Amino acid sequence: MIASDSSDASARVLDAAEQLFIQHGYAAVTLRTIADALGMRQASLYYHFPEGKEQLFVAMATRSLNAIG
Repeated sequence: MIASDSSDASARVLDAAEQLFIQHGYAAVTLRTIADALGMRQASLYYHFPEGKEQLFVAMATRSLNAIG
């Protein structure tokens, strides 16, 4: 996989996670929920976010804040 493919996939994960966190809140959203929304295996999320849900949330929040400022 080339770097841009990985970056595009990470962006898709962040987009899906953001929508789910907005709709359901952090506590209610699991990695399985995100994976199901993307049609991928839960384990595949760890390729992009090896530390799990918290790392994914921080990346999503950082991306959103950077877009504002």
